[in-house]
Amino acid sequence: MDTADRDAPGFVTIGLYTRDEYLFVDELPLAEQTVSAIFAASSHGGKAANQAVAVALQGVESELVAVVGDDTYGHEAIDSLTGYGVRTGRVRLAEGETGRSVMVVDRRGRQTIVNEVGVGPGLDFSLIEQCLASTPSGSWVSIQSELPGRLNTDICRYVQHSGLRLAFNPSPVTGTLEQIDIVGQADLLVLNEGEARSLLAPGDGPLDCELTDVADRIFERWDPWLLVVTAGAAGAFVRSKDIRASVPSIDVKPVDTSGAGDCFTGTLIGSLLRGDDIVDAVSTATVAAALSTQNRFCYPSYPSVQDIEQARERHAVPGGDG
Repeated sequence: MDTADRDAPGFVTIGLYTRDEYLFVDELPLAEQTVSAIFAASSHGGKAANQAVAVALQGVESELVAVVGDDTYGHEAIDSLTGYGVRTGRVRLAEGETGRSVMVVDRRGRQTIVNEVGVGPGLDFSLIEQCLASTPSGSWVSIQSELPGRLNTDICRYVQHSGLRLAFNPSPVTGTLEQIDIVGQADLLVLNEGEARSLLAPGDGPLDCELTDVADRIFERWDPWLLVVTAGAAGAFVRSKDIRASVPSIDVKPVDTSGAGDCFTGTLIGSLLRGDDIVDAVSTATVAAALSTQNRFCYPSYPSVQDIEQARERHAVPGGDG
């Protein structure tokens, strides 16, 4: 972004862009059931791309490192992300097809997603290392579980010795040793309720307990600087060394929940980089994610700082309940 201080801490996310193909239906199909779409549409997404846009919308320097196909969709991806203020100098074009996601969304905003990653996993660590070597100390680096585990491990090791901070959303949760090792190294761990429960093995205690108990057990086992477990309309639960707080959401009628978790993660990191305290940053992220569900698609649905501030005032959102 032209006005940003390039020496100030910023945000780098490493992962996927996908072309999102949507089918909107009345009810999600059951196994072996055929349903008719009300209408179809296409848009932009991918967990890393979504987070990059959410951070940029907070007015913070944001960069995406990714590979897209040297096809129409790949060029459209770069143009779209650049238009949102995301730095795309390290989004590489490769021979092959840009990844895509097929999203089926019902009238209550619930969705199922099938990914075809295309050339996305073809990232070379030398490109990532080049980016991170020029990233200011104190910046956040975000990874997800859509890239090969070995590549995420290499990123994690680099970040540990670089003065950068690692954010990890282990989605999807695979339970591999590589993924669990990264969970233990992350400064910021963001999980939804399903991911949080999936991280705990049966030997860690009962899994049908309250979400706050699940979060406490994750925090005690892996000791991140900050753990946030999101719970949809119920808001989020926050754990750090000094904070144990529930942060409420706002009441909205969702149209499409796809990308809401990425909106949350990116807005949270952007708010922290803007200087907000932890609970206020989580509150801002919770409101942003809720607002994103009121419109269709992933990052094109994300709210601006002004949108979030107006919603917080309108709903009289408190900072959190310790």
